Amino acid sequence: MFKQSTFVIGFLLTLSSCTRGRLSDEDLKWIPYKGDESLYFKSSKGDYDSIKLFPPDRYYAKPENNALINLDTYDIYEIGFSYSCLLQFDTFFSQSCSVNNFVSLQAEAEQHNEVWIEFNIMAKDAELQPESAIRLNEFKNLPTMQLKTLFGTFSDVVTIVPEKMDAYDSNKNNYITKVYWSKSRGLVRYDKKDCFWELEKIGAK
Repeated sequence: MFKQSTFVIGFLLTLSSCTRGRLSDEDLKWIPYKGDESLYFKSSKGDYDSIKLFPPDRYYAKPENNALINLDTYDIYEIGFSYSCLLQFDTFFSQSCSVNNFVSLQAEAEQHNEVWIEFNIMAKDAELQPESAIRLNEFKNLPTMQLKTLFGTFSDVVTIVPEKMDAYDSNKNNYITKVYWSKSRGLVRYDKKDCFWELEKIGAK
C-alpha cells in the first residue's frame, strides 16, 4: 500500500511540473493576417492564381517525437489555407486542396519557451519544399528590403530561401526557390525556376 501511494504521489507531482509553451499577444502580431483574406497573384508569364486563407486556429499539442515521460506541450497558432492543386485553368475542372498551416507560430516549452515562425506555402504548381521555420527573434532581426509589386511597394520585405534538397528534388519546376515576405502584409512574391508570382490584390473571401 505504501509503494502504491508513493507512486501516485510521484505521478501527481510529475503532472504538476509539466510545462506548456506560451505565445504572447506580441508574438501573435507577427502573423499579419486575420484569416479571412484571399490573396491574388499574377505571374511574370501572365497567369493568375489565388490563395484563400482560413480563420486562425490555436491549440496545444505534444511534439511529434513525444515520449510518454515528456509532458511538455507546445502552444500553436496557425492560419490554414486552400489553393489550386491542379493545372487546369477552367474552373469546371479545377480542384483545390486545403492545408492547416500557411503560416504558424509555435512556442516550445522545453526550449525555454522559444518561439518559431514557420512558412508552408503552396499554390498552383508551386511548393515551398521543405517547409521553412526560423526562430521568431531571428526573424524579427532579418535585414529588410524594398520591393515593388502590382499590389504596392513594401519596405519591410525579408527573403526566405528553403534548405537545399538533393539534386533531383531541387530541379523540380514546381519548387519555390525564394519567398518574399512583408512583415506587415505577409506573402508578396515567390520565385520559381522559370517565373515569379507577385501579389496583385488582397480581397475578402
